[in-house]
Amino acid sequence: MYIHITAQLQPHKEELTVFPNPFDASITITLPLNAGKPVKVIISSVSGQKIYEQIPGSEFSTIQIKSDLRSGIYFLEVITSTSTFKKRICKL
Repeated sequence: MYIHITAQLQPHKEELTVFPNPFDASITITLPLNAGKPVKVIISSVSGQKIYEQIPGSEFSTIQIKSDLRSGIYFLEVITSTSTFKKRICKL
């Protein structure tokens, strides 16, 4: 079983948005249209330990994460060619 992360580009947004948050089985990340292509996605624990890291292919739309991600608070970081976005997320 996997958790699905879907990324979208949105015009007129200036920050990373995540929905739903808290999440259970899937999460949607919305990036500003001018953010550049995502080059790395990192999920870290509150203690700073990297739980997950992936370098998406050229078409970044959906990433699957093993569902062994335990319930709790994490930090999602999306690094693009022009910016770095961070958001606190909660796994139910």
